[in-house]
Amino acid sequence: MTQEDFEIVRQQFRRSALFAKEAGFDGIELHGANGYLIDQFLRDGVNQRTDEYGGSIENRSRFPLEIIDIFIEVFGAKRVGIKLSPVSRFQDMYDSNPIALYSYLLQQLDKRGISYVQLMEPRDQVSGEVFYEPGEKQISEVSKTLRPYFKGTLMINNNLTVESAANALSEGIADLAGFGRFFISNPDFVERVKND
Repeated sequence: MTQEDFEIVRQQFRRSALFAKEAGFDGIELHGANGYLIDQFLRDGVNQRTDEYGGSIENRSRFPLEIIDIFIEVFGAKRVGIKLSPVSRFQDMYDSNPIALYSYLLQQLDKRGISYVQLMEPRDQVSGEVFYEPGEKQISEVSKTLRPYFKGTLMINNNLTVESAANALSEGIADLAGFGRFFISNPDFVERVKND
């Protein structure tokens, strides 16, 4: 991306946020996971830039934080969230020091007072295909490791059981737990959990 590209993309994010607000959305989440654009800036396994958007952790975090700041301008901090996948290898993503990267990023997000951060725990397989290396290779427990760096609402998801989610909530590791895939195949998931 050139400097002109950056400005175009910033305006696209701003316009999308304005459209969402006009449509009556309560808030907006930046998808910073799974190898998409924001994730590509964050991780040094992909980001090989040598300008102010590459190299150091601060530089690699610059563009994601610029987009968060745009969302805050449109919606206000308490209506903005972000989804992150610190140890996901989906689409060949990798970072050499995810604890340093994500602890810095979470501290910056905490300073901005955003509504929540959603962290993906590692997942080994989907339908028999290996999409992720085990998280133990870098961070054995993503949310537990990164919780101290963000004081706001922390949501966890990915590879959770009802029991592991309940434990994370009771231990204060997370405030919310998400079960997207379970809902896709079980629209009555809440009733199933309530009835054990």
